[in-house]
Amino acid sequence: MTECGDLLTQIIDIQTRRAKFQDGANALITLHERGTVSKKELDNSLRVWYIIENELRGEVTELYDIAYKKKCFDEKLNESR
Repeated sequence: MTECGDLLTQIIDIQTRRAKFQDGANALITLHERGTVSKKELDNSLRVWYIIENELRGEVTELYDIAYKKKCFDEKLNESR
């Protein structure tokens, strides 16, 4: 796989993980609204989600920056691959 291919694979992996964590947070909010999860449990869980989300966002931002510097998103370059 090319360097750009590796970067894009890592980006997709992290974005997929972020989406799964977001789905989990949304499910917890729904459970809280239904009275199944207490405010304290929700707050504790969302605190963990926030920490993980920030870490993943930082990682993926770095990968995007590298990919842009390497012109991985340049349409003309990608058409020739």
